Amino acid sequence: LVCANLSTTNDTRGRIFEFLVIKHCSTNANVTYLKGFSALKKCNLIETFPPKSAFPSNVLPEIMNENGMYVPRNSNFPAIDLIWKCGDSVCGVQVHVSKHHNVLKKFTEMCKKAGWLTKFKTIYLLYLSPEQSVAISVQNLIPKTQGRITVVALCKSSIPCLKTLQWPKPMK
Repeated sequence: LVCANLSTTNDTRGRIFEFLVIKHCSTNANVTYLKGFSALKKCNLIETFPPKSAFPSNVLPEIMNENGMYVPRNSNFPAIDLIWKCGDSVCGVQVHVSKHHNVLKKFTEMCKKAGWLTKFKTIYLLYLSPEQSVAISVQNLIPKTQGRITVVALCKSSIPCLKTLQWPKPMK
């Protein structure tokens, strides 16, 4: 009910949605919608950076040996909210509940600095929202590719492990 209440800010709704996405993915990270991603079922790795101070707080990790989900400890991590990694594919996920500004330039700079542009065969920047209408509005604003990065805007129902995530429509 908190997220359906019109007095709840989008910032609060966004943080709750982000938490729910991480929680759902931690038990069954089936993100097979994205090309190159197999189901990360029962995600054997939910790594928060910085583990053992390996990753500075505002940069992408250079080394991710395990497949799974990586979640920054810094709640204000630039450009993305979490990472899905599967083999030679990686996806930076920006979780949002309303229109979102373009983070592609910043994410591209971060990927270059971390060596991802040469390390990974497939790189996605995913704008993930709870509602199809929000995903469509973002997709219309942001280019589909920049160099080696493919940009996708999807709603939760497009990701198998998030289909059952309950999200309320705002009260009128």
